[in-house]
Amino acid sequence: MRATPVSLLTGLVFGFVLATFQACPAVCSPATCATGCCDTAGRCQQSGNFTCGTNGGRCAACSVSESCVGGTCSPTGSGAGPAGGGGAGGGSAAGSYSAFLTSFANAYCQKAVQCGSLAASTQADCAALLVIVRGYGIGFGSSGSPSERSVARGASTYDAAQGQACLASVAALSCDRVGLSANLQACTRATTPAVAAGGACFGSADCSDRTLSCNGAACGRMCTPGGNLGEACKSDGTCNVPFLCRSGLCQPEPAPGTSCTSSFDCGSRAMCTNNRCATLPGPGQSCPSFQCLPEAYCDGTRVCRAKKMVGATCVSSPECETQRCAASVCAARLPAGSTCTGFNDCVSTAPCQNGRCTPPGTTGQPCDPQSFGNCERSLSCDDALRTCQPFTSVMTGQACSSTRSCAGGLNVCRNLVVVTDGGMSQAGTCGPAQVGDPCRGNSDCGVAQHCDMASRRCAAAGPASPCSSSNNCRTTDYCTSRNLCATRAAAGQVCDSAASSESCAAMGESCLPTATPGQSRCQRVPELGQPCFGTCVPFSACVNGTCVAAGRQGQPCVDSFPVGCVTGECLLADGGAKGFGDGDGTCQPPRANGQACSSDVGCQSGFCDRVATLFSSTLGVCAAACP
Repeated sequence: MRATPVSLLTGLVFGFVLATFQACPAVCSPATCATGCCDTAGRCQQSGNFTCGTNGGRCAACSVSESCVGGTCSPTGSGAGPAGGGGAGGGSAAGSYSAFLTSFANAYCQKAVQCGSLAASTQADCAALLVIVRGYGIGFGSSGSPSERSVARGASTYDAAQGQACLASVAALSCDRVGLSANLQACTRATTPAVAAGGACFGSADCSDRTLSCNGAACGRMCTPGGNLGEACKSDGTCNVPFLCRSGLCQPEPAPGTSCTSSFDCGSRAMCTNNRCATLPGPGQSCPSFQCLPEAYCDGTRVCRAKKMVGATCVSSPECETQRCAASVCAARLPAGSTCTGFNDCVSTAPCQNGRCTPPGTTGQPCDPQSFGNCERSLSCDDALRTCQPFTSVMTGQACSSTRSCAGGLNVCRNLVVVTDGGMSQAGTCGPAQVGDPCRGNSDCGVAQHCDMASRRCAAAGPASPCSSSNNCRTTDYCTSRNLCATRAAAGQVCDSAASSESCAAMGESCLPTATPGQSRCQRVPELGQPCFGTCVPFSACVNGTCVAAGRQGQPCVDSFPVGCVTGECLLADGGAKGFGDGDGTCQPPRANGQACSSDVGCQSGFCDRVATLFSSTLGVCAAACP
């Protein structure tokens, strides 16, 4: 059984990032929450427009058109408007971080229902589950958004104006499969990390340096480079030898003989041969595949030789322990500020940029808009100023100096003139790209447009025109895996399973398997009680060929969500905790200390210690809440 999300809901659900630490609250009850209400994660919340309830009762998630009046959700205008509610920030939907996350859950699930990708009967479950996930932070950015505790403790800061812009971008989402991630860029600017290297953090989204992640003991983590056993992988997706980066965490490398599908499954000291991990050859052994253990290299005679130390003569960089051969000698990596010519010349914290080893820039420092990693996390390289600047949202029709600053999804900074020789640049205006506008790639152009690489100008889409995504195609077409626009299939027709719902013309339909093996057709996603071939609407699961309810205690887990149960803990049949994407599982009551868990909501204490058992079938154990 597997409940696969579809259409609009899919884009956000898979954007969620589970931070490595979250709040450790006391269990909420009338005794501990007399002036507020208890949310689905067992936390005491003060009533506001979007978190409503009193006297320790269960919090209600008011819709985007309602406000909390006297502990009851009421339509806006029936005694308390958006400016008169009792929540933080004057009752604004985004006035406090808590209100913002609740508002986002309501708004997004409501939009999913409007677009036909979520049944109206499951809208409340959707919002309830997103409220649980928000304790981890929602994955708008590469590190996810911070948890509520992070913002409350000052590890990250929240900008209510940017939060409101995020909610506006959700409300403006269209249902025609226009790029979801682009439309939610405003949401990445709602929070800013505030923790420097060595500072206390609650999740990697709190670390201000993009090369750091939140690592360490459960209740005392710090922003560090990571890469050791049990820590997050380093920013380049690697771990320190001999550990392997799997699912974002550094784990022990598999033992020889472990089953595999590719060499990636075997780590740095083995390769996948006949679906089994086989140890790579070491010094003195032959290397017919040109691969050796990390401490060796394969020479011209196809024999592994020990890597050379600094000062030894060399012909190529792979021969050297430092991976840098300069002037025929193995050399140390260059520090920040040194001149450089290649990627391997510089230390990892100061990559080679424009001929110099350059660490990510701080606010106001020069940068190259065409290069990645010029600026520290939370900053971007301004196209016109060519300096690192904080993210700001610029709305349609307003002046801009960088396309990255334009809110509204497919808006670009039109008519921007960038001068790089010391002259004055000319500001542009945020708005959809038009045919004839200059472009560097397809993403610079508007809906139903692509970038003609010969003229470097946006051109109207046509039959079989080039594309990077379906945004570049006409509304009747989609972008195939060959990066060419093709006509969407009508209801009941054979479709492109690789493109899923994008290859189907009717909104709310997806390209789904049929009784004929290997054949998929455009059809509505099966709902509760209907026959299925592995896929059902969200908050249901395909069991023995029929869609059944999922997500509550005693029911199958919602496999498409990081936290698989609206109530309880998602556990596998063998009793182990189920991780995101692990497959079959059942929602069970929250567990006692010492038992397996995959999320805080699965523990009676409200805290799942994920450091304790990272590399078995369990993701953590329930433990006493942090102070």
